[in-house]
Amino acid sequence: MAINGKLLVVALFLLAAGKPLSWNALLSHRDDYHGKVVALEGYYWKGFERSGLSESKEICEKGGTPSIWINEMPGEIRYKASNKCIHVHVEGVYDTKQGGHLGRYSGAIKVKNAETIGVDSK
Repeated sequence: MAINGKLLVVALFLLAAGKPLSWNALLSHRDDYHGKVVALEGYYWKGFERSGLSESKEICEKGGTPSIWINEMPGEIRYKASNKCIHVHVEGVYDTKQGGHLGRYSGAIKVKNAETIGVDSK
């Protein structure tokens, strides 16, 4: 019975791995996630002095906040997002001490894995 319990815990952990965190959870408890791997869905824009992930397309297009600075986005996605917002899923290490360009971002993510979602995945 103890082995089945351990297997269940491992199975639940694997199911949760890569599942996007809510923006509210991350921004409300930033320090709890510092230095940890997080997964988020949002809209990414790469432009002059800007490499940010926002919760909504509207925030992304306006360059508004809250947004999270993105470090080292894979080249193909960076190219697709050149001066426009694309829907993405990112996983990486969250850092509350980095604020991106001019410190205006709510932390940064050093991306380990990223993929486009929906129409942006074509």
